[in-house]
Amino acid sequence: MTIHQSKGLEFPVVIVDAMKMHPEENEPIYKKLRKEGLYKRAFTENDANTSYYDFYRLFYTAYSRAQNLLILSYRKDLMGDNGDPDDPNVPENEEEKDKPYDPFKELYETVPGFDSLDPSSIPPKEVKPVDLKDAYSFTTHVAAYHNCPRQYLYFREFGFTPMKNSAMFFGSLVHETIEDVHKAVLAGETEKVTDGNIEKWFENNLRTLSQKESVVIRPEQKASALKNVKRYVDRCRGNFDRIFAVEEEVMLVLPEYIISGKIDLIRGDGENCELVDFKAERKEDIERNTPRFERYRRQLQVYARILKESRGFNVTRAHLYCTGEEFDLPEIEIDISEGAVNAAFNDFSDVVDRIRNGKFDPAPVDGKICRNCDLRYFCGRERP
Repeated sequence: MTIHQSKGLEFPVVIVDAMKMHPEENEPIYKKLRKEGLYKRAFTENDANTSYYDFYRLFYTAYSRAQNLLILSYRKDLMGDNGDPDDPNVPENEEEKDKPYDPFKELYETVPGFDSLDPSSIPPKEVKPVDLKDAYSFTTHVAAYHNCPRQYLYFREFGFTPMKNSAMFFGSLVHETIEDVHKAVLAGETEKVTDGNIEKWFENNLRTLSQKESVVIRPEQKASALKNVKRYVDRCRGNFDRIFAVEEEVMLVLPEYIISGKIDLIRGDGENCELVDFKAERKEDIERNTPRFERYRRQLQVYARILKESRGFNVTRAHLYCTGEEFDLPEIEIDISEGAVNAAFNDFSDVVDRIRNGKFDPAPVDGKICRNCDLRYFCGRERP
């Protein structure tokens, strides 16, 4: 796991790598955070040593996770991290090449080697019982279960991997390029949101997703996806100053489990805000597909509840934004009244209870879902 994921946990044996890291590697990030007023320093920190303090805090967290034994792992290598012998980070001195970078050298030179360690000399500690709560998200768990509990059983419980299709690829491509637009705005670089840069971000995402998903889309689909992004930018450029957060991860800890999720876009000032969920579809297609629209609706209603309870945000509005809509208004307003939000939250809880109790009987036959299901030949029931 990452060091950040290990916070608050302890283990009998901990192995930590990354002994080639430099504090300076993170300095540009912290400079940017300080510039935006988003980074709070301790009173002993200044611009020159902030990256060092964060570096030490990070590895203090890592090293203090060990109960019995901490092992520092280092790959002796005559080349840089990227395999390039001309890497400027590689020390010129041959002796220095075979040692970790500062500030790990002192640790490396003073601790005993693992080959000289007598495991019986380490007094064992009792492993502490850990009550880890399962996390459930709307898209990964509840929406998938609503599609078909048997699909959920195979893909989530048994770990089979569903096939990707061009429709999912299309949506991801539009979504990630819009995210690039939003990130430029949040970084104070709205002037970079030009047709040329949008096309560059789009091509980068297309190449990355194609390699990752092994999916190819037709030229007309590619052109349509890019048109979706540019149409959104043209329509919403005037609201860019209201963007508060993008791809915001949210979490609500309940007594028995954790609800997690990721919100595409939050507008407002945080205290009073509106939620936006992007769909690379036409408005009409969403509205007439009642089951899918209901899933989208409940998702935003659950997110509204999470933001209110976990952060005290007042969600004044929530809507689906249909990037594929050419003629009508692209937004579908979602009811976020207290009654509607409570009903969606209760449905979420009911589905989680079914999952936790192992209830995976197949859902009633849905022609479209069944025809496109990867498990349709193994389901054991007649396909429509």
